[in-house]
Amino acid sequence: MRLPKNIQKLIEYPKINFELVESLYVLSERSLTLLGALSLFISYILYPVFGWKIILWNLLLIMFLGYRLYMAMLFKKNSDKYTLTKWYKLFTTSTLFTASLFGLIGITAIPLDDNIGHHLMITAFLMGLSAASNTSLGKDSRLDTIYSTILIAPLVVGMMLENTQIYWLTSILILFAYGSKLLINIHSLKLQEQINKQKERINRVRQTLKEKENLMYHFTQEAPIAILSYNKNLKITDANNALLKLLKLKRQEILGLSALSVPDKRIVQTMQKSIETGSGIYQGPYRSLRNLDLWVEAICFSTKDQNKIVTGGICVIHDKTNEHNALKILEFNSKHDQLTLLQNRRGLYAEMSNILQHEKHHTHYSVLFYLDLNKFKYINDSLGHKIGDATLVAVANRLSLELPDNSVISRFGGDEFIIIAPYVVNKKALIDQPVQLFINKLKTIFAEPFMINDIKMTVQTSVGIVIIEPKDSNIEEIIRHADIAMYQAKKNRHNHISYYDIELDNERKKLFTLQHDLVFAAENRQLELYLQPIVSIDNDHVIAAECLIRWKHPEFGLLSPQDIIPTATETGAISDITWWILEEICKKIYRLKEKKDMETLIYLNQH
Repeated sequence: MRLPKNIQKLIEYPKINFELVESLYVLSERSLTLLGALSLFISYILYPVFGWKIILWNLLLIMFLGYRLYMAMLFKKNSDKYTLTKWYKLFTTSTLFTASLFGLIGITAIPLDDNIGHHLMITAFLMGLSAASNTSLGKDSRLDTIYSTILIAPLVVGMMLENTQIYWLTSILILFAYGSKLLINIHSLKLQEQINKQKERINRVRQTLKEKENLMYHFTQEAPIAILSYNKNLKITDANNALLKLLKLKRQEILGLSALSVPDKRIVQTMQKSIETGSGIYQGPYRSLRNLDLWVEAICFSTKDQNKIVTGGICVIHDKTNEHNALKILEFNSKHDQLTLLQNRRGLYAEMSNILQHEKHHTHYSVLFYLDLNKFKYINDSLGHKIGDATLVAVANRLSLELPDNSVISRFGGDEFIIIAPYVVNKKALIDQPVQLFINKLKTIFAEPFMINDIKMTVQTSVGIVIIEPKDSNIEEIIRHADIAMYQAKKNRHNHISYYDIELDNERKKLFTLQHDLVFAAENRQLELYLQPIVSIDNDHVIAAECLIRWKHPEFGLLSPQDIIPTATETGAISDITWWILEEICKKIYRLKEKKDMETLIYLNQH
């Protein structure tokens, strides 16, 4: 049951493709000349028997062989002239006609020629053609089978017509050989089918790989991230468009370039690390061959072959320049005053932190100067905030220009500036002289008037000074002490410079406590009124009295008006205290009237 199916499959019309048609024409071209020579030899041998008939046969055969040779050469030069199907049909027709002409010899020459030697020659010739067709027609098992059948069948019929035992035996052997060829063709067909299936799978895999390769190539080339590949010797083998754009290079300038020859070796070291350890990351500045200063993040990893041997690597470079610059701008803006471009409060704290954490701070004294521009509010109120801002900028510029380069200058807020002279001396006994020199420098800076919009303006400043002890790390306390010293300097009308000492701190704390407690002093019955009589020298009688206010503070004892009145004025409690005093005076007057002690009093005065 399988043999008929195989034979049916053998004679099925093949799947025509370019590879099949090309092989038929190319292989046949090589054998056509030989077939022509053999036909001439057979004509020569059989001429005595057939005469002009064999010559006619040979001419016809030579004509078709020449036609086939011409078609083979035409296909080689211009395969697009016809469709593949037409090319195949033309080849099949001419080939089978050629086989028919050769087969005609077998059925005519044997019965008509009594020469056994000629019979053996014709048999060998036709059997040889049948065997040789496996080479020239092997790609098309169907055509090969039909071709061999046309050659062998007339020969077998011609031998059987002889009706002798030897010819019958020869016919059987020929049929056996023919059957063997059929089996070989069937087996070849199966192998060809397997090969074709395998080729299809390989082609599909190749197509998939090619698609993936193309996808990866286009992905790599068109990716917005710079990518380059390199071999084990760090020679660059490929680079995508983003890398060329980033480095401002042409492809021919970078392909084949040894990374070891690049001046900036920072990314090169990461590439080398990826070859040695498998991967490497670098983030930081990089200067390109075009001297472009970039900030990059380079991620490099090695590539391996199927034997897991490192063959090179790939480096992905992210351009972080814009982000880095933006972060630098943000960091600058966060630590600098937008008006004067000096360090702001946050920048000052960061700079002080660096100073106090430095190893030199363990042995050296530093000095902090807290400046407040005197009566700056009057400039804003009288000339406007635009002039006020211009004044602040002028002061900042002059401070930056005149003070030593290692000075830390900041606008702490409003019209207040803080200046730090770091690591002045390593012995406290030596600090007076450099501090005085710095003070003199500040006096010189503010001695010269400022020209603001054609207005000559004299600006004075009050300066609070704090000596920063070695190993002192409390930034808040240092600035608070400077603030206290600065306010003390503002109180001094003739000398607007004040050093911080512990007494100033105690006074400040006392003032804060008094300001807080005074609000509740009347409510807590801590205020008291005393009457101081005024006696007439004429008659030695009390004619008036002064009302004296006192504050009996639970911590500081009995406080006089010089402590009460300024504090009350500053905190806004003066109005409430005044009404309390009037109410208490009225009560005292009422009580004095009841005792008839008011008859000689002319007035009361409060203090």
